[in-house]
Amino acid sequence: MPHDAACHAALAEAREQLESLHQELASTREQLSLVQQRLAAVHHELTHRVKNNFQLVGSLLRLQARRAGNEAAARILNTTVLRIQGMSALHESLYRNRDIGRVELARYIQEVCGRLAEALVDGRDIRVTVEAEPTELPGEYALPLGLAISELVSNALRHAFTDGRSGEVRVSLRREAEDFVLAVRDTGRGIEDRETVLSRGFGLLLVSSCAHQVEGELEVTEHPTTFLIRFPAAIAAS
Repeated sequence: MPHDAACHAALAEAREQLESLHQELASTREQLSLVQQRLAAVHHELTHRVKNNFQLVGSLLRLQARRAGNEAAARILNTTVLRIQGMSALHESLYRNRDIGRVELARYIQEVCGRLAEALVDGRDIRVTVEAEPTELPGEYALPLGLAISELVSNALRHAFTDGRSGEVRVSLRREAEDFVLAVRDTGRGIEDRETVLSRGFGLLLVSSCAHQVEGELEVTEHPTTFLIRFPAAIAAS
């Protein structure tokens, strides 16, 4: 009997401890839920403010471009606006992804190219198409790729179809063995030899720099005009 009484007492004490743990767990969950709600609110506010800041800077630059004293200055300012829009698209992609800090690259490329087409096609019979295999990259690699795409697509839309011809700018991303290959092709009027192209202009220097930032190299071919950035697939896992 004394043994049974001791067992019952121990069991009652264990039940009390378990009930206390359940209450503590419920309280902790409630506190965690409140913290998550507050973080979500801060995240939403921060994202909204950063987006607004991007838009404000873009608007100021567009206004300055309209008031620029010469065409060259206006072109530089408008090009800068497009680069800022590319960074804005990246920011939205970063904070939309469940895995903060990573970007779903195919969707990001679609957004960048959609904004460029909206800004630069201007009623012409030119298509901008994207064929990209689904993959995620860390934000520090997605940004230079987005800048490179923005530079190459905007360059094609501005300069490859100046004679009024119709055509297409195609952006593709595919996996080849241990590499990813990003390609921007156009059916426009063509380019000079690759040595001339690669040695001229800030835009191509920027693209080449972006390629190096993803541990890749920029290649240029003709017929059709194609810019390739080949970079290691291993960076997706970093």
